[in-house]
Amino acid sequence: MNELTKSLIFVVVAVAAVAGAIIGRPGRVGVEAPDQIGQVLFPEFEDPSTAQELFVARYDEDQAAVEEFSVAKKNGEWVIPSHDDYPADATENLKIASNLFVGMKVINVAGDRAQDHVEYGVVEPKVDSGDIVGEGVGKLVSLKDAQGNRLAELIVGKDVKGLEGQRYARIPGQDRVYTVDIDPSELSTTFGDWIVQDVINFNAIDIERMAVRDYSVSRVMTQQGPAVSQEQRSQFTVKWNGDDFKWDLEELLEFRGGSLKPTQLLESEELDKTRLDEMKNAIASLKIADVARKPEILREGLKDGQTKLSDDQEGVMSLFNRGFYPAAKPGGKIELVSSDGEVNVFTKNAVQLTMRFGAVAGSERSEEGDSLNRYVMLTASVDEDSIPKPVLEEVPGAAEPDAGDPEGAADDESGEDDSEEDASGDDEIDRISKENQRKLDEYNDKLNKAQVQVSELNARFADWYYVISDDVFKDVHLTRKDIITMKETSADEGTGVDSFRKLEEDGLRPATPLQGSPPPRGTPPLNGISR
Repeated sequence: MNELTKSLIFVVVAVAAVAGAIIGRPGRVGVEAPDQIGQVLFPEFEDPSTAQELFVARYDEDQAAVEEFSVAKKNGEWVIPSHDDYPADATENLKIASNLFVGMKVINVAGDRAQDHVEYGVVEPKVDSGDIVGEGVGKLVSLKDAQGNRLAELIVGKDVKGLEGQRYARIPGQDRVYTVDIDPSELSTTFGDWIVQDVINFNAIDIERMAVRDYSVSRVMTQQGPAVSQEQRSQFTVKWNGDDFKWDLEELLEFRGGSLKPTQLLESEELDKTRLDEMKNAIASLKIADVARKPEILREGLKDGQTKLSDDQEGVMSLFNRGFYPAAKPGGKIELVSSDGEVNVFTKNAVQLTMRFGAVAGSERSEEGDSLNRYVMLTASVDEDSIPKPVLEEVPGAAEPDAGDPEGAADDESGEDDSEEDASGDDEIDRISKENQRKLDEYNDKLNKAQVQVSELNARFADWYYVISDDVFKDVHLTRKDIITMKETSADEGTGVDSFRKLEEDGLRPATPLQGSPPPRGTPPLNGISR
């Protein structure tokens, strides 16, 4: 073979290699498979209602870890196994996810080489692998039926450049990469998209009173071991005044001189109705971002409206780690205090809801940036004080016969009149008895309804620590400065520019210091500015 022939062969091989590299690059589909193009990728998956489990795994580059999300039907109920089997509202979302795969067709074949999986973004996210590399990792989606059989399973990769809506994808365990029409955004792995977020589900108009205990608790080390330190700030209670359509301040306490002391609003101050209305609405429709299951002994106690801890270290540590601290009260009762105070809500149905705000529970990412999440613990109780006990009318006793005349009315010509009086007395007794019974029935009915609602709420709350975003926390946990504002008239009269000018015209002038006289030593700074 001469040199010219060798050179021609080398050129042909090089051109073929370059062409193969171009064909195999993401953005161009060139490897053809006539037997599969246009064919349904999962031909046996025809009915979306047969899907009883969805599993999604994706690689989070920021966390450098694989995140899992799953929804499944267990014992006839939809739950989220990836979140401790929290109840799911999955029917509609699972139908949407299933329909993405029913009838999915192969548009083209991108390649058959495993070494190209990184370029196509279809590397399988393996949770159990200790050497996960984030580059080129796709989103794994798996659908199963009630028996655990796979209906469809796909690793969804990068966009196909220039072809809107198309993605590279491959079936796990196979090297071949396809292009398919799929929108991964419809495969939500956001916890809130799969649940009923309004966990309290109160009617805002039923909320009559709100009480805030603004304090903080932190763990400290002492010679006796770990303990908690509580910092009190303020407490306030507001009540809705339906007649005047405003909030009334029932109580305001501020921490001064080592204790909480009553405080009055200034003449120039008033409650901020807008902020309190927003607080009420945020409580009624409390949105949760995540959950964590409580230990069993703690769950069972809270279902009965009690906090039973005894010597259960698991329960105590579970509370401590989430910013909730058991504190002994007189009589042997246990009170829970929390990292960031609490809010008590009272409804016209005699239900009291207690919201305790615990420690930070990670962060939440959004378009506006990262924000902290926080644990919140919910419990309910009957507010018996809001149900006035009925005032019953005394029932008169039966008339006694005259002791001096045992035969009495039998020989009296006025016996007919006595009979009429007796009948009248019986009617009055009957009326009073019926009215008393009506009052008792009305009281017991309201009390029983409150007890039923409280039992239902505690059965729902008992199993879970809830997680809320920092934005929700700021809406439902207002402080003293949040709820108090200046009256408009006071602001206009006392602090506006016109008011200052009026004072100046009336003779108020800035004081002029004595020339050459420096301020005495030790004079405190003005407004924080050193002299």
